[in-house]
Amino acid sequence: MKRKFLLSITAFSLAIILMSALSNSSHSPGAKTGSPADGANCTACHTGTTQTATSWISTNIPDNGYVAGTTYTITLTATHSGVANFGFEITAEGGANAKMGVFTITNTAETELTNMQHAVTHTSSGTTPSNDSKSWSFDWIAPVSGSGSITFYAALNAANGNSATSGDVIYNTNYTYTEDLSTGINNESQKNSFSIFPNPSTDVLNIQLRNTGAFEMTVLDLTGKQLMTENIPSQIEIYKLDISILPKGMYVIQLKSENELLTKQFVKQ
Repeated sequence: MKRKFLLSITAFSLAIILMSALSNSSHSPGAKTGSPADGANCTACHTGTTQTATSWISTNIPDNGYVAGTTYTITLTATHSGVANFGFEITAEGGANAKMGVFTITNTAETELTNMQHAVTHTSSGTTPSNDSKSWSFDWIAPVSGSGSITFYAALNAANGNSATSGDVIYNTNYTYTEDLSTGINNESQKNSFSIFPNPSTDVLNIQLRNTGAFEMTVLDLTGKQLMTENIPSQIEIYKLDISILPKGMYVIQLKSENELLTKQFVKQ
């Protein structure tokens, strides 16, 4: 009886390990980037050596820094000889280790959001390497002006494909971008041109404009999909947007004119 009990415990433990391995092969569970706020990386779920990688994060952010409200493309590239599969999670943090900016998904087949939409991870279809390398790309909308330097933190798993959590190689990588202070006028415009309230909102979102020109207004979800588009005519100080049709969640609102693109986030309750 004791032997059967021990065998049952062993089988149960193996099943848990296998389920964990299979679950994480489809995505990171979240908060596993190795960032100051997250703390943990892939070694929280996978055993193996940990190494530091450099130059694995690349973007089209200019050398002089990001501009508030601008959308940039982030590319994460991993390389490891003899790897069976790759996995990753990446986030962005600023001062006081706060999550910064908005990630939007541009390739839903291989990437998805995790950690309450503050990070990007792989999907089950986005782990297969080519010539021992794998790249993922997605967009990131820079935060409001005055946010300061932003650091992208990523943890990556070079998995050996043994359907378990052992024997993998974990890589940590990060890169810091400064804020472009040379566009101070534009940043003040981004910061002060409009406000939204109440936020969170249930049915109607008020958009208060300080620049009374005409705008094209777009609402996007965090995958970058356009959900609503309306034209706001000139000389409107407060525009009432009906958001009752939107499911509960976080969204991005963009106002576009001939001279600027303004961005803010809001929550539908």
